[in-house]
Amino acid sequence: MIVILDGDSGAGKTALCKFLVESGWFYYGKYTSRPKRIEELNSKSAVGGKHVSESFFEKKNILDGFVSYKYGKYRYGIELSEFEKIIQSGESICVVIRDTQTIKSIVQKFASFCKVSVISVYTNEEVCRSRLIDAGYTEDMANERVFRKPKSIERYMKNPNLYDGVVINDMSFELSKKCLLGIISDD
Repeated sequence: MIVILDGDSGAGKTALCKFLVESGWFYYGKYTSRPKRIEELNSKSAVGGKHVSESFFEKKNILDGFVSYKYGKYRYGIELSEFEKIIQSGESICVVIRDTQTIKSIVQKFASFCKVSVISVYTNEEVCRSRLIDAGYTEDMANERVFRKPKSIERYMKNPNLYDGVVINDMSFELSKKCLLGIISDD
């Protein structure tokens, strides 16, 4: 099974991935041109990315079996052959993808596998701000991200058939985990 998580900064995507990893899932860390986050520098986190240069992305393309997208200032990508090997090994896999076209590509490419797209959203700005600060963002950076208009609900409304469920990930993480498991088991 494949679970694709989408959502705004601070919506709890990483926490939901960590929960799945603790439950035996494989986390696929995308290639990324962004710098490592503080928690990635200070630990051997089970949830992180493969940090590469911008020129890495310039050399890759869809003909090489590589899908990528730009989010903010940084690039993110998936090596489809790596993804396929993990899936064929029988492992359940989770991945964070912040781009609807890339989600559509993955869903189409792996149509024969059971897949679930979930969008994680927040409505409580203080919870979101706290998550971002805990993840190493400065208070100014956290405030900037919180006060941007959240895009997740907008993406969901424009692509309702793309997402199998919505997790409102505000106060009770236990409730969010149960909601995620409910979405996964319904598929």
